[in-house]
Amino acid sequence: AQPGAINIPQSDVTKNSIKITWTAAAGTVDSYSISISPNTGVNNPTASVNAGATLEHTFTGLTAGTLYDISVTTVSGGENSVPRTTTQRTAVAQPGDISIASSDVTENSIRLTWTAAAGAVDSYSISVSPAHGGNPTGSVTASSSLEYTFTGLTAGTEYIIIAIAVSG
Repeated sequence: AQPGAINIPQSDVTKNSIKITWTAAAGTVDSYSISISPNTGVNNPTASVNAGATLEHTFTGLTAGTLYDISVTTVSGGENSVPRTTTQRTAVAQPGDISIASSDVTENSIRLTWTAAAGAVDSYSISVSPAHGGNPTGSVTASSSLEYTFTGLTAGTEYIIIAIAVSG
């Protein structure tokens, strides 16, 4: 019989690992076969867990921000069940430090640059607070130059700038 649902609490998902648990299959079970894809760089892309053991497995060596397909199959008497599958994205890494050169600050604008986040990133969401000016938020694709200029700002105001990596 097919194993029960695969459970992945968000607290068990990091930038480089995913811990799964699942419920037992009905009937006689010898073991469970576990796999993850894509398996590039994964330390343990496949595993076997005996039926009497704790029904959990942690995949490590994963890439931040990457969507993975995970499957658990019941093995009984040398036969495999239909796999139980799910998908899970690893946590997205944060971008590197934001840099603002003094020459990139004017009375009404601030230009910033930052270093790329590790792992898979589609874009960066940029925001300034308090939200003044014509563009208090923006998005920059990961394949473009990692820079953004806020305009229409108020002279003498202290701003908080946030850059967040987005994947998926």
